[in-house]
Amino acid sequence: MSKSNTLRPSNVMFSITMTVLLVSYVLFLSSCKGKPVEGAKDIVGDVKLLNKMGEVQGRTGNFDKAIELFNQAVELDPNYAESYNNLGFTYYKKGKYKRAEQFFSKALEIDPNFDKAKSNLNTIRNVIRRSESFEKETKPPVSTVPTTS
Repeated sequence: MSKSNTLRPSNVMFSITMTVLLVSYVLFLSSCKGKPVEGAKDIVGDVKLLNKMGEVQGRTGNFDKAIELFNQAVELDPNYAESYNNLGFTYYKKGKYKRAEQFFSKALEIDPNFDKAKSNLNTIRNVIRRSESFEKETKPPVSTVPTTS
């Protein structure tokens, strides 16, 4: 077993600490919902923080939690392309390639010069093409499908 896959006390403590911080922040955000925001700078800070928290959750394999955080970021600022790119990457990691493609496209719609999203969109389209090609090659012809009498 490699060291990176081994649960060490420092990894467990980091995970616990990040979870506590994450839960605290999410509770704070939910308590503020519907209240006036002090300024746009605060929203940008919140969006970036939500994205960082989502990235941490994604790195630890908590894809559903990551998606939840990225969606909260999108709710706060629907024009922040990084949130859509992160959603696309997370759906890619979950094997939901068509959904990933939609989010990478949305990121580029917002920021056509977003190189990371361009690269991710090209990659996911290649993955989709290869998987569709593989499905066609491995699908048995209709005449070989067994029938019952």
